[in-house]
Amino acid sequence: MSSIPSNGEMGNDCSDDERWRRWIDLKQDEKQKIISGLMQYCMRAGLPPYKIEKLIWEVYLLLKEREGTEMRDASEFSTLLNATARYDHADVGLAVCMGDRGDAYDSACELLAEHRRNLVNGLMFVKENGITELNNLQYFDAGSSIKETIGGIIAGMSTSVSANRNKPIIAFANTDDGVKVSARGTQDLIRKGINLSVALSKTSSEVGGGGGGHDIAAGATIPASAKEEFIHKLDAVIGEQIGSTNMDGNHRKNA
Repeated sequence: MSSIPSNGEMGNDCSDDERWRRWIDLKQDEKQKIISGLMQYCMRAGLPPYKIEKLIWEVYLLLKEREGTEMRDASEFSTLLNATARYDHADVGLAVCMGDRGDAYDSACELLAEHRRNLVNGLMFVKENGITELNNLQYFDAGSSIKETIGGIIAGMSTSVSANRNKPIIAFANTDDGVKVSARGTQDLIRKGINLSVALSKTSSEVGGGGGGHDIAAGATIPASAKEEFIHKLDAVIGEQIGSTNMDGNHRKNA
C-alpha cells in the first residue's frame, strides 16, 4: 500500500497480485495513514467539524464469527438479516440468528447478493430517469421498476450520488395496496427544521393514506390516484417547516 504524501493525499495502490485489500487486511499503521489522509482531505475541503467527526464511529465485532464474513461486524450482520426480510424470507434470517451456518447462511448470502444487485439497478434507474425538483423537495417515481421495500434505501443512497442534498428526497413505488412513499433527509436538513415523520403523517392523511416514521426517514402509503396531490401538498408542508416563502409550485427535472 502506498504511503500518504505530505499533502495528505493517499496513493491508490490498495490491491495485491490477486485481490483488492480489505480494511481487515491492513496493518494498524496503514489504517492510521488512511484515517489521517481522510481527515486532512476533509479539512482542506472546508467541511465543518461535526461532519468530519462522523468518519469515526463505534464498531461492534462478534468475535466468535469468522473474520471476513458478513457475520463478524454487527452492522454487516444486520444488513444480511435486513436483506432476508426485505425479500420475504424472514425465516432464513431467523435460522441464521439461531446458529445455522449451513444452508440458511448460504441462502442469506444469496439474498444479500440479490439485494446489492437491486440497489445498483435502482440507482441506475434514478440516474437514467432523473429526479424531479419542487421548491422544497425532490422526488422520483419508480413505478414497478424498484421493489417497494428498498425504495427508501435507494432514495437515501441517491443523496450521495445524483440528488440535491439541500432538499429531502421522496421515492414512489407501486404496491398492491396503492403507492409506497419513502422519504429521506440529512442531518443538515433536520437542523433547518424539517421533520419528515410529521410531514408525511399530515400529508398522507389528507389524501386518504397513512404514514409516519422518524424526522430524518419516514414512509407512507397513499392511493395511486393521489400522487400528484400528495407531492405538492408535501412540498408546501416542508416549506412551512423550513419557513420557505417560495411555494408557487414550479418544478424542474434534472438528469
